[in-house]
Amino acid sequence: MLTRPGSLEALKAPALPPANGFYDDGIRAEAQFSMGFMKSSREWPVGSPSAFGEGDARLGIGECE
Repeated sequence: MLTRPGSLEALKAPALPPANGFYDDGIRAEAQFSMGFMKSSREWPVGSPSAFGEGDARLGIGECE
């Protein structure tokens, strides 16, 4: 449950690039994350730019818009 004002807006905002860029060693590709959720990007286009979710090798990607 999102309890703090502004939490949903923060999740929908564009991901901020980490110091070493968006490359993720785990999935071996550019991946944008914000607050623990994967964000839509050029490499992983999912829904709208404000969408967020999580990828899973078995189930695919779940998202929220």
